[in-house]
Amino acid sequence: MRTLKGKMTDLVAIIVVLVLLSGWFLIGKNVEDQLYKQAESSLASLTEVLSAEIENYGIQGLIANVDRWKDENSSRVTIITFDGRVLYDNKVPVEELDDHGSRPEVREAILKGFGKDLRYSRSVKDQSLYMAKSVADKDGNLYVLRISLPLSYMDQAIFEARKSLLFSLLAAGLIALIMGIFFSRQISKPLEDLTNEALKSERGKLSIGKKTNILEVFKLAEALEGMSSKLDKTLQDLKREQSYLESLLDSLPIGVMVIDKNSKIRYANNSIAYALREAPKLSKGLPFQSVIKVPELITLLEKSFKGEDSTIVFTSINKTERYLQAQSLSIEWGVMVVVTDMTERVLLEEARKAFIADASHELQTPLTIIRGAAELLMENEKMEPKEAKELAKKIITQQERMTGLVDDLLLLSRLEARPHEPKWEDVDLAVLLKNLVNEGKNLPAAEKIRLEYLGPQEAPTKGDAEELRRAFWNLLENAIKYTRKRFQDRDGGKVVLSLEKEEGHWIITVDDNGIGVPYELKDIIFERFQRGEKDRSREASKTGGYGLGLAIAQKIIKSHGGTINLEDKEEGALFRVKLPSG
Repeated sequence: MRTLKGKMTDLVAIIVVLVLLSGWFLIGKNVEDQLYKQAESSLASLTEVLSAEIENYGIQGLIANVDRWKDENSSRVTIITFDGRVLYDNKVPVEELDDHGSRPEVREAILKGFGKDLRYSRSVKDQSLYMAKSVADKDGNLYVLRISLPLSYMDQAIFEARKSLLFSLLAAGLIALIMGIFFSRQISKPLEDLTNEALKSERGKLSIGKKTNILEVFKLAEALEGMSSKLDKTLQDLKREQSYLESLLDSLPIGVMVIDKNSKIRYANNSIAYALREAPKLSKGLPFQSVIKVPELITLLEKSFKGEDSTIVFTSINKTERYLQAQSLSIEWGVMVVVTDMTERVLLEEARKAFIADASHELQTPLTIIRGAAELLMENEKMEPKEAKELAKKIITQQERMTGLVDDLLLLSRLEARPHEPKWEDVDLAVLLKNLVNEGKNLPAAEKIRLEYLGPQEAPTKGDAEELRRAFWNLLENAIKYTRKRFQDRDGGKVVLSLEKEEGHWIITVDDNGIGVPYELKDIIFERFQRGEKDRSREASKTGGYGLGLAIAQKIIKSHGGTINLEDKEEGALFRVKLPSG
């Protein structure tokens, strides 16, 4: 590709050549015209002078004068009578000349007194310019005086003039070419510097390294510098926007991946990393078939490239089993796939089904007992009052158990409602826990169990006193139940409620030496309808509960900004609660 400097040099050279050629032809033509006019003027003057010679001195006087300067003058002088006979010619012998009466200039001079012509002369073998005039001598004799000038003389003069003109034009053209190249470099050099500065500049930012004295180039440089700054700012803004969007997409809990039309990964966020053999950032630009390790996703994408967008649900097993839903969507530059983790939803659905099943089971047992007792009362009219009283008592007991279950379910539902805000009031945890220990001692199941409270006499905090009482009562009641289950009617059972302050929090522990919690139940002990025993039968043990107490306790503690955990222990169970101190 030609440079601007080369093109400007070519342009200047072409202009100079065109000017030289135009000058050569125009000025040469003008010089030629001027020479012709000068020749005509000279011939006219000479004709007048020689005519005066004839009028004053006759033909002989003219001949004498002409013979004196015939070697110094190239003009041809001819005297012709009106009948066409040549009387005198200073260049050609008269004997060799024929009748000249038919010559155009001679005929015009006879008729009008003056004539001229430009034609080829057979006598002198040259193109000549002729002028003729009718003149009378002092005796009244009429003649035609004709004077001619060979054009070879004029051609020589024109050639000399053109040669001088050519040298002058060549010199002027050379000077003009040098000046044109100089000024073109004055224009192109700043542009070259500007271009080199732009090529060497970093991140597209242009700075004017060398000032120029050409106003237009300087303004151009300033405009380019301003445009470069705006472009650089725009690129930085785009990079920030891209970084912001990528960080936003990376923080989404759903997996997003974009495949271009060449089947290469353009983008993949962190949430879909489990489906890739490489890290998301390292996967960019690679074919998706070689990076994605989930066959279901590969099949989904291949169908999308054929125009078959669809949604699939599949499972992925890494450390744990996950339920995933993937949806593909054809877009302008390829295919986008969105993967949503459905595990929590599936587990919630399973938990809902299990809850309905468990709730139905928990309600079915007391209803069955109530129905059996009621049927016995209806069918046996002769039943002893004492036996009837026992059946009625059983009905009331089961009704109370059902009422307790329904109350627990309603409380748990209320605690799970969002948002749940406790009634904040001043609460003394020490007093609350001591009262619970005293109440626990009155339970029939605690007859052989030693209950203790260890802690300060005052422990002020903020919270809902009734809810906190319910939470700790559930923990204490469970401890008593399962300690009784181990020791039955024997001594040795022990339940200790302790309270201490630790780094701005109250630490409450419920420690017992009962049957403990089986290892396989530790991770699910706080879920609904989960109990710290494998036997789910209510009739097998009087200690059986509905598995809602710990779930309720956990919700209450969390709503107060605290935590509850089941600590590891070789014998019995130890629950640790942490609550803010104020």
